[in-house]
Amino acid sequence: RDISDRKAAERALVQSEELFSKTFRSSPAAMCIGSIQTNRLVEMNESWCRFTGYSRGEAMNRTADDLAFWVNQDDAKRMNDLLQKNGRMTNEEFQSRRKTGEIMTGLFSAETVEISGQPCVMLVITDITEQKKAQAALKESEERFHIAFHASPELMIITDLETGKYIEVNDSFCHFSGYSREELIGASVENFYLWASAEESDRMARIMAEKGRVRHEEFHFRVKSGDIRTWLCSAENIRIGGKPCMIAVATDITKRKKAEMALRESEEKFSLAFHAIPDAVAISTIEEGKLIDVNDGLCLSNGYSREELIGKTVGDLNLWKKPEDRARMVRILKEQGRVRNETVEFRKKTGETMLSLFSAEIVSIGNIKRMLSVTRDITQQKQSEERLRLLGSVTQQVTDSTIVTDPGFKITYINKAAQDLFGYTIAEALGKHLDFLS
Repeated sequence: RDISDRKAAERALVQSEELFSKTFRSSPAAMCIGSIQTNRLVEMNESWCRFTGYSRGEAMNRTADDLAFWVNQDDAKRMNDLLQKNGRMTNEEFQSRRKTGEIMTGLFSAETVEISGQPCVMLVITDITEQKKAQAALKESEERFHIAFHASPELMIITDLETGKYIEVNDSFCHFSGYSREELIGASVENFYLWASAEESDRMARIMAEKGRVRHEEFHFRVKSGDIRTWLCSAENIRIGGKPCMIAVATDITKRKKAEMALRESEEKFSLAFHAIPDAVAISTIEEGKLIDVNDGLCLSNGYSREELIGKTVGDLNLWKKPEDRARMVRILKEQGRVRNETVEFRKKTGETMLSLFSAEIVSIGNIKRMLSVTRDITQQKQSEERLRLLGSVTQQVTDSTIVTDPGFKITYINKAAQDLFGYTIAEALGKHLDFLS
């Protein structure tokens, strides 16, 4: 009997089985074969073992329920329904459980086959667990970016570098620019030329071309109302959906710049007043009296140069004739927040003393509390007052009529004898020209 065809068919079957076996074993996809009648696993490859975490010995002749394979039993039912209806299933996404309990995600493909006369199911699983994690992480990242972008108090925009159109803007940008989101999205940047000057636009373009980014640069923009605002800007090139784009972030610092300018002007005015006041003015620490700054008036009245005073304490220089007076001034300053026209004595560089009116307030410089003091030398004034008092005492005792006038012959003083002689009181005569007595 000629059995050549049969032998050829047998060889072809052996080759086919070897080819299938090698393909089955070496496939990177997880593959297994299960009996439809018993629901037990009859074969699996190494990739399936890695995917599930079970060894071949642990999984052989076990059911999916034995291995707690399915995360959701509804998935097992859905797969069976598809196989009964179509005889196959392609790339259906299911979740399964590894031996460790870790949840895996795979694309499941299955087909009913007959092996040794027994109906079986061959299952092929493509592991997409990491891909799904990456997709979830990307989605989460995009959601966080979306929330941060729109909730940010900073002004934020995204523009398409190819078309020059606004792709996205946040509420802060709309608020500060004055334009609505509907006006901006899809419109060309050129249609809303916000730059206050072309020079600043060119400067930003130059920085982007040289460095590929902008970091904390100040620019001036004209908003919808026409007002000029100062924005602190940063920008960077990014790719969105493969397209070159630019994301720009800005902070409106207009108020801060105005405040800084006002502060600078205030400091300049204070500095001018500080050094122009003829009285002695000093800034010092409150407790130890270390001199931080002094004006020319203090140097002239005390006889010290500025270099001799700055950085020294009043104790080092022995400026207070009575140190207890300073302790009293500090106590009043702390209790009342200020000192007004207290009479104290200071010692000059030469050692002589001078009588002064002392005033002080607590000021904050660089968030540190300091003492600002103003001292007026009243030594000569007191001496003049004393001389006048003595003169008045003397002239009141003499019996001759005595009248004192200024160089313009206006009466500044008349004694009692003159009042008795002319009949006018001192209050009536003061400031009158001498002619009124004619």
